Amino acid sequence: MSRRALLTMLIVLALSPLAHAQGWQAFTSPDGKFTVSMPGTPTPTTSTSSSPVGNITTTTYAAQAPGESVSVSVSGLPGIAVFFGGSGRIFSGAVSDLLKAVNGTQLTLSDTTIQGHPGKILTYQTPDSVGQANFYLVGNTLYVLDAMRKTAGPVPPQPIDDFFSSFSLQ
Repeated sequence: MSRRALLTMLIVLALSPLAHAQGWQAFTSPDGKFTVSMPGTPTPTTSTSSSPVGNITTTTYAAQAPGESVSVSVSGLPGIAVFFGGSGRIFSGAVSDLLKAVNGTQLTLSDTTIQGHPGKILTYQTPDSVGQANFYLVGNTLYVLDAMRKTAGPVPPQPIDDFFSSFSLQ
């Protein structure tokens, strides 16, 4: 193989998502309901909050890589909230809650779907980061995929787009 061909191959490999995905691995939720690529093994946390229509239990799976963090939150919603509130109200509340939690400002909000289920894609900015969150409503379950990247300092390229595209419902 010529030196030029070898150099070209090395550049292509260095720029490919797989080259940047070192340390990223497939994670399947303990209940087997979703799979996603994350940087290492995520740390799960569970919380329960009360609402006027019943309790909401949320489990968040979070992982970090240098300069960025990703998480998948899964919230079991009371059926009555989904029935009477509808997806619009649920997405609106979830977007508002996320922006408040990260001290963020909305940049864009657009519609999406996953496997026929409605969703929203939010891009936002915080004082030191940029982020994207994808929201999906599947029956009475709200999935929130969130990724934030620091805006200051050298940040090695990481496959944030792969995080979102790797998410699948089982």
